[in-house]
Amino acid sequence: MQSLSSREGILPAELLAEVYAYRGDTGLALEQVQIAYRMILVESPDPMENAWLALPLRNSPFLRQLHADERWQAWSDQISRDALGELSEPIELLALAPDPG
Repeated sequence: MQSLSSREGILPAELLAEVYAYRGDTGLALEQVQIAYRMILVESPDPMENAWLALPLRNSPFLRQLHADERWQAWSDQISRDALGELSEPIELLALAPDPG
């Protein structure tokens, strides 16, 4: 984990998100999702390409448990808007209140 944490890039952030989600640490998992998506936005100015690059995050079986969290839904909705060309500033996932359920 320490080796993965010291690496930069989209893939290490995605893998860390999966590890944290597996461990049940939703906050850290969402933080890594946010980091990965910011890197995607930096790598490609094309909104449709961003949506494609985010597919591994959105469809990861290891991140499914995050789907019930409203922060995940807000992030997923943002990707959909971005893909349609309705670009906005990336939302702060950790600033949103976690789902108490």
